[in-house]
Amino acid sequence: MISSFVEKSRPVVGEIGAGYGILFHFISRDLSDFCYLDFDLPETLSCATYYLMKSFPEKRFLLYGEGELDEEATREYDFIFMPSFAIRDLPNDSVDIFINMSSLGEMKPNACLAFVNEICRTSHGFWHMNHEYVRNEFEDGTASLVNGEYPVPEESFDLVVRYIDALNAAWQGVFEPGYDIYGYYYTRRS
Repeated sequence: MISSFVEKSRPVVGEIGAGYGILFHFISRDLSDFCYLDFDLPETLSCATYYLMKSFPEKRFLLYGEGELDEEATREYDFIFMPSFAIRDLPNDSVDIFINMSSLGEMKPNACLAFVNEICRTSHGFWHMNHEYVRNEFEDGTASLVNGEYPVPEESFDLVVRYIDALNAAWQGVFEPGYDIYGYYYTRRS
């Protein structure tokens, strides 16, 4: 489904909090040519880099510190791995779709707001699957944001689809009113 949201022949796909890269690994089955940007914690990037380099030995990889994160890099490399703070270096409107599964809902509110603002500044589409109702509580007394609180600007983006993650609910054996994981897909207005 996610790969169908991208119509370009060589899309630039960004992801925040990709873990070891399994979601994109599945998405890439429908994409023959792409540039994938992974923004994450350094330790997690190490796992993703190893896994995806082993899975795609024929592809070109750029790791943090080896070059600049700019439009030229997205044309030259197939995979780019950067620490999360490097998202600020992305040029405006340079990503075809940003994806996020679960990690926005695991962040403190200020971090989540900053990432969503960067996603909206840089991308034409935004797909995420996160908590709809349940918040994560942090030791300092703050709580995470839920889907409806992400600052996706209504004047710039249209919500194309919002859906309950029925597959995950079935897998967990919990499907009742108030189920908490929802997917959203937004596109930038022309």
